Amino acid sequence: MIDWPDERVAEAARRGSREAFSVLVARYARRVHSLCLRMTGRSEDAEDAAQDVFLRAFAAIERYEPRRRFAPWLLAIAANACRNRVRDRFSVERVAGTARDGARSTAPSPPSDAPLVAAEDGAAIRAALAALPPLDRLSLLLRYEEGLSLEETAAALGMPRGRAAVRVFRAKARLRSELGAFRRASVVEIRQHEE
Repeated sequence: MIDWPDERVAEAARRGSREAFSVLVARYARRVHSLCLRMTGRSEDAEDAAQDVFLRAFAAIERYEPRRRFAPWLLAIAANACRNRVRDRFSVERVAGTARDGARSTAPSPPSDAPLVAAEDGAAIRAALAALPPLDRLSLLLRYEEGLSLEETAAALGMPRGRAAVRVFRAKARLRSELGAFRRASVVEIRQHEE
C-alpha cells in the first residue's frame, strides 16, 4: 500500500481501511501543516487546523471521488479549515478589542519556512504575503506554492474557475503592491539609518 498512488490508497480508505487513511496522513501531514502555518501564521493554530483537516477528511472520505486527484480534495478541506480558523481568530480579536485595523489585523506574522521565495527576497515577500487578506493569500499559496491547476484551485476555494482566475490575478497585483510598499519602507529605513 505504501507504493500505491494516492488515489488508490484513498479508495482503500474510502472502503474503510484505517491503515490506508494512516498512509495518507503520513504522506500529507507535513504539506497540510505547512499550508496551515502559512495561512494562520501561528504554530499552535497550524497544528490545530492540521488536526482538524485530517478529522474532517476522515469523516468525509466516503465522498471522495477516486477518479479525481486526492491532493486537491484534501487541500480544499485544508483551505476551508484555515479560512475558518483565521476568521474565528479575527472575530475573537475584534470582540476582545485587540484588532487594530480590519484587513491588516488578519495578517499573520510570516513563517520562516515558506519556500515560495529565494533567500534574498524571502523576508520581503513573506511579509507582503502575510499582509494580504486571507483569501488572497490562500489563492496564491494553492495556485503557486501547492502547484494546483486553476481548476483545482477553484475547487479548493469553492468558486467557479473564472472567479478563481480573477481572484488569483488580483491577489498577484496586491502582492506586487504590498511588496513595493515594503521595499519603499525598507529603503526609507536604510536611508534614515545611514544619516
